[in-house]
Amino acid sequence: MFSRVKYLSTVATKTKAFTDQINPLFSFTSGQWLCNNDAQLKSRYAPFNVDGLHQVASKAMGSKVKSITKIAECFNRIFLVTFQNGQQAIAQIPLPISGPPHFPTASEVATMDFLRRLGFPVPKVLAWSSRANSTEVESEFIIMEKPDGEPLTKIWAKVDRVDLVHKLAKLHRPLVDLRFNCYGNLYYKNDVEPPYKSMTDFLEQIPAGVDTSPFCMGPISGQCFWEEERALITECRGPYTSALDYMCDVALREQYWIYRHAKPSFTDDFLCGIPTQGKEEDHIEILERYKSILQYLVPKERLYHHGHLWHPHLSTSNFLFNVPWVPEALTLPPHFETLDADTRKEGMRFHEEVVLHNLFETTALRDIVPPPGLTELRELEGSAHFTWKMGLLPFREKLINVWKQWAEIVPGHTCPIDFTPAERREHDAAYASLGENRDRAIALDEEFSVGVFGYVAGDQTHFNNVRMELEKRRREWEAGAENPEHKRVLELLWPYRDTLSDNPRTHLEVYPEVLRSLHSAAEENESIAKEPQTSETAVH
Repeated sequence: MFSRVKYLSTVATKTKAFTDQINPLFSFTSGQWLCNNDAQLKSRYAPFNVDGLHQVASKAMGSKVKSITKIAECFNRIFLVTFQNGQQAIAQIPLPISGPPHFPTASEVATMDFLRRLGFPVPKVLAWSSRANSTEVESEFIIMEKPDGEPLTKIWAKVDRVDLVHKLAKLHRPLVDLRFNCYGNLYYKNDVEPPYKSMTDFLEQIPAGVDTSPFCMGPISGQCFWEEERALITECRGPYTSALDYMCDVALREQYWIYRHAKPSFTDDFLCGIPTQGKEEDHIEILERYKSILQYLVPKERLYHHGHLWHPHLSTSNFLFNVPWVPEALTLPPHFETLDADTRKEGMRFHEEVVLHNLFETTALRDIVPPPGLTELRELEGSAHFTWKMGLLPFREKLINVWKQWAEIVPGHTCPIDFTPAERREHDAAYASLGENRDRAIALDEEFSVGVFGYVAGDQTHFNNVRMELEKRRREWEAGAENPEHKRVLELLWPYRDTLSDNPRTHLEVYPEVLRSLHSAAEENESIAKEPQTSETAVH
C-alpha cells in the first residue's frame, strides 16, 4: 500500500531554543489559547537577530533604521520598519506554524515577482532570504515595499462592496486566463534542489512580453504536506501533471503517516477523540475507499485540468482600499421582517455574503464550466488531509454523500464502494451526536468570544477571566456523568482541553456504546452550556 512513499533519514528543522519568550518581537502577544497554549505559543515563537535585520533593511532602503514596530502576527510576524529618511517598509518573519523551512518563503518571493511581471499590484520585494543560516538576520525574512491605503478591515462598513467585488473579479481575470499545465508552487529555479522535483515547462501559453525563464514549478509548500514526520517524506507533494495523482498522493501521505505515527497534535479538533471517530486502521481503510473512487470523480477532459494561480487568503485583512460606500439594495425573502432583530441581522449578513460571493464567481470565473460533482470532490479532497485531526466521521459523511449521489455525478458507472444499512445507521447516529456537541461548542465560543482552538484575544487579565468562567462550566458539565466511564466521555466532549495530553487517544480504549448513552445526558446538560451569565460573572 505504501510502496511509493520515500522517506528521509533526517530533515532540516529550526533548532533555536525556545527562550526569550517575553520579547514581543519574537513572541506571540496578541492573545492566548485555552487548548494546548504552550504548543500554540511555541509554534509562533520566531527569534531573529534584530541588529542583523536593521543592517539588511538599511542596505535595502539606503537609510538607517529609526524604529521597528510589530503590526500583525498570524502565520507570519509583520513589522513596520521606519527609516531616518522618513521612508517605511514592511519586514516579514515566518513563524514555525507557517510551514517547513525555506519553501514557503522562497515560493512567496518568486510568486510576488511573477505577479509583478504580469502587471499585478503587489509590493516589490527589496531583500529576502529563505535560508536562515546564511544571513545575518539568522532567520528567513522578506523586506518589501509598504503599500499605500488602509486595510479593508478598518473601513469594511464604508466601502461599496458590490463595486469592490467587481474590481476584485476584474483583477483576478488574468489569473483565470493564465493556465498552468501542472500543480505545485512557483519558485526560482535555483531554490528547488534534489531530492525535490521541479518543472520548467509549467505554462500552457506564456503571456506576451513576460520573461518566465527564472521560474519553475516545485513542491507544494502548504503546512499539511510537511507537518511533523510528513516532512521526512520526499514524495507526495508534487509538482503534479495529473489531478488524479495529486489527490491519490494526499490520501497516500495520510495513510502512511497514520500507519507509522498517528499521534496527537495541538491543532487537533477537540472532537477527534470521541468514540466512533475511528482507530488507525479505520482511517487507513476509509482513505483507501476514497482512492478507489477518484478515478471516476476526476474528469477525463483536459478542459477541467488546467491549474490556476490563485490567492489562498482572500480576506478583508489582505486588501488596502479607499473608495467611499454607496449602499445597494439586496433582495430579501418576504417573511424577513417578521423575524426577531438578531435573526434579521444575522440573516442580512449571511445573505449579503452569499450575494457578493456569487457575484465574484460569476464575474471572475464566468468562462469556467464546473464538472459534475465538483463541490463534492473539493470537499472530499479538503477533508482527506485532516481525517486524523478532525476524526473519521466528517470525512465519512462526505464520502457517503458522494455514494448517495453517485448516479448523478458519475452516470453509467457502478460505484466501487458501498455502505451497508447497518453502517449507515451507526454512522448517522454518531454524526448526529457529533453535530450536537459541535453546536454546543459553537454556542460557548460565541458567548465568550472564543476563536479557533480556544483562542482568546486580549491581555492576560481578560484571558484569566474567560478561563475561570469556562472552568465553572466545565465542572457543571462533568457533574452530569452517570459513572466513571461516562465521565471520561464527557471530558472528551469538553471543547477547551489539551488534545496533546490525550496520547494515545482515549477513544481507542472507550467503547462506542458509551457514546450512545450520552444523548440523554447531553440533553440534560444542554441548559448548562447555554445558560445566560449573571451580571456578576459576565466576561467582556
